[in-house]
Amino acid sequence: MILFIFLMFSQDSLLYASNVRGFFYLTDNKIISIAEKNGWTFIVLTYYPHYLNSDIHYIFRSPTTSFTDTPIKIIEDPPASRPPYDGSPSLVIDSSRNFKIHIFWNSERSMSGYPYWWQTEIFYTYSVGTYTNFPVIENVSKDTNSFDLFPSATCDLSNKIYVVYWKIFMDKESIFLAERNNYGIWHNRKITDENEIAEKPLIITLDNNDKLIFYYEVISKKIYARKLRDNFIYGPFEISRGYDYNITYRNNEIYFLYINEDSLYLKILDYNLNTKKKIFLDDGQGLFIKNPSLIFLKDTLYIFYVKGNNIHSDIFLITFKGSVLKKEKFVSSVGKNENPIPLITSEGEFFVFFQSDRRKYEENLREFNHIYFKKRYFQNNTKMKNYLTFISPKDLEKKKVFDLSGRKVKLISKRGVFFIKNKMGETLKCISF
Repeated sequence: MILFIFLMFSQDSLLYASNVRGFFYLTDNKIISIAEKNGWTFIVLTYYPHYLNSDIHYIFRSPTTSFTDTPIKIIEDPPASRPPYDGSPSLVIDSSRNFKIHIFWNSERSMSGYPYWWQTEIFYTYSVGTYTNFPVIENVSKDTNSFDLFPSATCDLSNKIYVVYWKIFMDKESIFLAERNNYGIWHNRKITDENEIAEKPLIITLDNNDKLIFYYEVISKKIYARKLRDNFIYGPFEISRGYDYNITYRNNEIYFLYINEDSLYLKILDYNLNTKKKIFLDDGQGLFIKNPSLIFLKDTLYIFYVKGNNIHSDIFLITFKGSVLKKEKFVSSVGKNENPIPLITSEGEFFVFFQSDRRKYEENLREFNHIYFKKRYFQNNTKMKNYLTFISPKDLEKKKVFDLSGRKVKLISKRGVFFIKNKMGETLKCISF
């Protein structure tokens, strides 16, 4: 069978170093969003040319190139007396063979008249023809005098796009769901109750095509989930106390990482949202904990989070395999190191992107956050019995197939790097084309 050895993560590498002056507003809950498919990696980010406005830019690399040196602006600002603030991008790649890039963000671009009434709405664009062409822009929420913020998007197994977002209207705070039909029409509906003050939405699609929508409820200080199945919304289901959280899933289990009272916990849930196990990870030791994220590589769960104070913060890594936890300081530098986002590529690379303002201190610059990354390769060692195999999706229909995270997948008309188990029980690495 294939055995894996892990090389050390690379040193911190500066990815993006344009002049970001550090003006952050309500629209900046999520500064960057990252996704990868078939060797293409995309990063969308909130970029500040100056304190008067912000734009959505993107960085990408193809299977044969490195990341672009200069971020590219996705859409132009509308004609107005002043440019708008754009922020909180959410990036998703669909499941089609010739896939599209879908990007959501919140923006003030619909404001008009004088004096301005500050409002934000959710906007959407997608790639057409190439992965660098975004000619269409659509208004998803279209609600006057409200704040529509912090979109979270998913693409289901039938290639349908969904987005959830936080709406503030008068004294109400709610979570809305929007879905796009085949004619490009957006249908929006409120999914939380009148007595809930809901924030921090996140949506995922499970491998049974159910959609789970998570959110934080302010009054109870709890995190809840709603289930979308066959156009019906079920719930709410109480998940835990806490506020900051993140989620992944694997083999019919949901791994729910969350922070409660500056302590980090992991819950393992079944697909009916019943708790199977709760694991304590870190109590902060007098420091705050934030920005939890997690990802599977084979049967090991990698957990990243930030721990620090208002002056300095580091990024920590906990690995969880079976019942064994191992913790290490993953990024340590002057200033604030924040927002770790892990990504496993189809080519066998493990990236962790993060933000740091270290150059402000190291080089005495006025610049604030920049994007950095660490990278680790995982490869086969010399004891591998079978090496890389090229195989067609049709040949894999009756085999057990796993992606790089160890999750079972159906490989009908899908390209990428996968693992299969043969009749001897051996795990073989293959490239589907």
